[in-house]
Amino acid sequence: MEKDDTTVTKFALDEISIYAKINWLNTDTSVFHIKIYDDTNTWSGSFSKELAEECRRDVLENEDVYLTNVKLCLSCPNDEYVYDFKTFENTATFKWIKQAKLVHGYVNLDKDVSASKNALIDYLIDKTTLQKKEITTFDQRIKEMRLEIDGLKEELSKFAETKITMEECLYGKFVSILNTKKSRIQFLEDQLKNYEKI
Repeated sequence: MEKDDTTVTKFALDEISIYAKINWLNTDTSVFHIKIYDDTNTWSGSFSKELAEECRRDVLENEDVYLTNVKLCLSCPNDEYVYDFKTFENTATFKWIKQAKLVHGYVNLDKDVSASKNALIDYLIDKTTLQKKEITTFDQRIKEMRLEIDGLKEELSKFAETKITMEECLYGKFVSILNTKKSRIQFLEDQLKNYEKI
């Protein structure tokens, strides 16, 4: 199954809270596609590789570190960054700014005419339903594995008992063979002594 690399994050800004659904593409042309839901509108845009490179040079980070930091700061908002969302009539800009007042990155957004928060809610419900199914599948697999483990423990116990029984049997036979050999050696030694006396 292909892993869906999408995050949904809530950003609490000064005046409003916005929700961002980010699809991490990491293709040759785009780092991610973002949809932002504010109280009344939905906005969408992409963070291009070209813009990412420009922002990366401004903050003096290598490419891997920069992309990791972008994903981290947009997936899990933290105090190292300040988030800014400005809207205009049909466009908007979403920025994430390091505390050092360096713009770490930004996305220009266009207003979506047809999308609404219901699309985000539907997406989250679908993801939750899928995860519940996965949990049920994993729970069932765990139960099966526990039964298998119990069966294997029982089988191992039987093997251990069989091993002990076989060892006792072999030790008994070994003692018998050893005693027979001792008797034979003693007999031959006695024969040798008798022969030497003659």
